[in-house]
Amino acid sequence: MLWKGGNEQLIEIALSGTTVDQTRQLPWEYSISIQGEAYGNFRVVNELLRVRRHKDLPMEDLIETTGSERFFRNTQNQRIGGSLPDPTRSMLEIEFPGSPGSFLRSSIAKWRFYELIPSLMRHPNQPGKVQYLQEHGENLSQWLLNLAEHYDESFARILHVLRDALPQVTGLFNSPRSNRRSYLEVVKSTSLDRSPCRRCAGELAFIAFLSLIYAPPDRPVSLYCIEDLENYLHPSLI
Repeated sequence: MLWKGGNEQLIEIALSGTTVDQTRQLPWEYSISIQGEAYGNFRVVNELLRVRRHKDLPMEDLIETTGSERFFRNTQNQRIGGSLPDPTRSMLEIEFPGSPGSFLRSSIAKWRFYELIPSLMRHPNQPGKVQYLQEHGENLSQWLLNLAEHYDESFARILHVLRDALPQVTGLFNSPRSNRRSYLEVVKSTSLDRSPCRRCAGELAFIAFLSLIYAPPDRPVSLYCIEDLENYLHPSLI
């Protein structure tokens, strides 16, 4: 998302997609408008969530706004759950059984945000199982070691694409040291790059992105949000 501030101090975000209800695919739309105020405060001025349950009928509104309060509505157009009088919160922050917004809430919970910092990615890690690559890539060696040990297919695909893009690289692996820390090692046709400080920022970023693209299927991520994707990468690799 790109945003340039203006005098109106208004940020508007809109999403759309489809969700599955039993065997039906239901199109949905969501939007939220956030107004900035004095002293750094903000408030939600408008929030909509609509679902089309029947292709021949218009979309149904699942959020009702009455004055400063917002409510969820069910398929019978009845209010369910409590109201949300807090103007600084989204309706998607409310969780209760049968919430109409639970499908979108759970999807957003699977979003991952990244701003890779190569100086942190060079650091050794303690060996151990990890679920995801961390925001700044600081557990890159630990994450790759986990893939190599438990997800052979994913790790093999990372190596395959890495070799295609960087022919000088012949292998990639982590080697636990005597101090029980894992280091990322890049095997090249002419040398074994064992020094963390010698690995270039672009190489580290490219390896990290490959590990996200070919992450195991049991690590579901519905959306990757990456700050300045082009940083550190040669244009031919983007």
